[in-house]
Amino acid sequence: MATRKDTPESELRRQAEEKLKETTSGCEDLSGASPDKMASLIHELQVHQIELTMQNDELRRIQDELENTRDRYTHLYDFAPVGYFTISENGTIEGVNLTGAAMIGIERRALIGKPFTRLVYKDDQDILYGHRQRLLDTEASQSCELRLVKKDGQAFHVRMECLVIKNKDDAFRQIRATVSDITEHKMAEETLKESEEMYRQLFEAESDAIFLIENETGCILNANSAAAVLYGYSKEELLLMKNTDLSEEQQATRQVTQGTPSIKDQVITIPLRMHRKKDGTVFPVEITGRFFIWQGKPVHIAAIRDITQRIALENQLRQSQKMESIGTLAGGIAHDFNNILAIIIGYTELAIMDVPDWNPAKGYLKEVQSASYRAKDLVRHILNFSRKAITDRKPVKICPIAEDTLTMLRATIPTNIEIRRNISCESDLILGDPTQIGQVLMNLCTNAAQAMREESGILEVSLQNVDLEKQQAESDLVPGRYVKLTVSDTGHGIELEIMDRIFDPYFTTKGLGKGTGLGLSVIQGIVRTHNGAVTVKSEPGIGTVFEVLFPVIEDEMEPETEKPEAFPPGNENILFVDDEASILNLAKKRLEMQGYQVEAKNDPVDALELFRSDPDRFDLIITDMTMPKMTGDKLTKEILGIRPDTPIILCSGYSDRINAEKAAALGIRKYIEKPLNMSDFLVSIRNVLDADNEK
Repeated sequence: MATRKDTPESELRRQAEEKLKETTSGCEDLSGASPDKMASLIHELQVHQIELTMQNDELRRIQDELENTRDRYTHLYDFAPVGYFTISENGTIEGVNLTGAAMIGIERRALIGKPFTRLVYKDDQDILYGHRQRLLDTEASQSCELRLVKKDGQAFHVRMECLVIKNKDDAFRQIRATVSDITEHKMAEETLKESEEMYRQLFEAESDAIFLIENETGCILNANSAAAVLYGYSKEELLLMKNTDLSEEQQATRQVTQGTPSIKDQVITIPLRMHRKKDGTVFPVEITGRFFIWQGKPVHIAAIRDITQRIALENQLRQSQKMESIGTLAGGIAHDFNNILAIIIGYTELAIMDVPDWNPAKGYLKEVQSASYRAKDLVRHILNFSRKAITDRKPVKICPIAEDTLTMLRATIPTNIEIRRNISCESDLILGDPTQIGQVLMNLCTNAAQAMREESGILEVSLQNVDLEKQQAESDLVPGRYVKLTVSDTGHGIELEIMDRIFDPYFTTKGLGKGTGLGLSVIQGIVRTHNGAVTVKSEPGIGTVFEVLFPVIEDEMEPETEKPEAFPPGNENILFVDDEASILNLAKKRLEMQGYQVEAKNDPVDALELFRSDPDRFDLIITDMTMPKMTGDKLTKEILGIRPDTPIILCSGYSDRINAEKAAALGIRKYIEKPLNMSDFLVSIRNVLDADNEK
């Protein structure tokens, strides 16, 4: 029975039929058979019957197994995760599983007999044709990627794996293909490409130099275009270098590359390093780096910024702050020094009044007085240098200013430099500030002398009138008459490459510590505030010529007021407020000599209380500006709040809070700058009191 179990179904059936024939062939005539033969025959028939029953059971079992196998195959075929297509030699679809039909969105029976090319996107037909040719040529499994079209016309990406099936004669029979939907994979690829493209664009668009550097070796793995521009190397050259090849500070740069995965994503900033360009130029940079793992190895991306301009701006800011500090210091010194000068000038005037003309001491005192006035002008120069002085432009003659400036310069310019002057013009009256005009000429002459310091030369200064007949577009000068100040030298000249930069603030060709680069920018600023223009012509090795134009005005200068021999007396009550005791005593004595009744206070709070106790007692209030406890402008507001018509004179040695215009806006009748010229001071007092009496 064991051998029969393994016998195929057809063989079992054949053997059963032959056994039955053998059995029935001996039963043609049983009439003469003995009982024993009959019993044997019946027994044999029963055995064959049992064998046939068993064979039938075996046949049914085999049939059930075949049906189960076919069902499993059909299930696996129809519901596989990929589409199965059987394509005939002429390209028609002979078979397709349910997955393949579902991909297309068409029922299976509708696909059978249709050309497979109808399912392929029109632009991908060539891909299918090439794939079929390779398949037939190689007779090996081939794959390709193309797009199929669904029933609704939507295209989707698939990957096809195909194999040629041949018949027993080794002739082509059909193509069996598996089709996988890779649309999501393609979309992910496109997203990745877009992301990479965006990264590339950002990488290239960044204005800073960006490097991708391997930590262990320092090799540059990638660099953007800004890096190539900054360092002067081509991108190909950079990719053959290490980051240390760019650094002027080898050890410091290595410290940046010592990243490990333990500091992944940590941002490190190095504020200042020195790097070197291909041409050898050394420049400062700021480096920002981030460490991470890329393709299984530790790397870092470094953003490198050239901070040359930033450092220059920081230096300019420090210089500006230094100048501001100098101005603040100059202002403080000016305030105290003006008080000292006021005392010297005041008591010198008193001494001159008491000393008879025949006494030689009177001449000495006048020299002290003259020196004090020069010191007063010096303080004004200091304040103007610090840009804290309040410059009031007024009609001035420029020729005397030029003569005085050149006389002073002769003592400071080396004798090997000849100074030639041609100062003569019919109209030299301009609206300007004498100190600033002198500063322009002094700076131009100083620069000219420095250009000739190596050898002897000629410095020539001239003043003449010129008439502009049309608008000067390059300088915005209007037609009219001008004074032209010309300063020329025979020095080394100015190179053409830097001619456009000489008026830039802080630009200088002098060595470190030999110039701030402020001179010409200050000159240009002063000239522009005077509605003028400055131009320069230069030829290297020949010399330089600066020309400055100032517009002429037709107004006549105010005649100087002759000082009276004797000052008119007065008998009014005056409250004098100043924190400097010496000035207070001097003013009190001098005013009382003129007949005034003076109450002197060195504390502004006490002075305010005295005024508040009897507001009508005083005919005039004279107060200093800078005082402890209460400044002069605040005292003025308090007094005018009590008695609005009170005449007030405000004196100031220096203050950035007050000037003549601001004082007038507060209701102050007269603003006087210290140090006080007692003669002018007495005249101002009388004028204020007389003006008040006329109301």
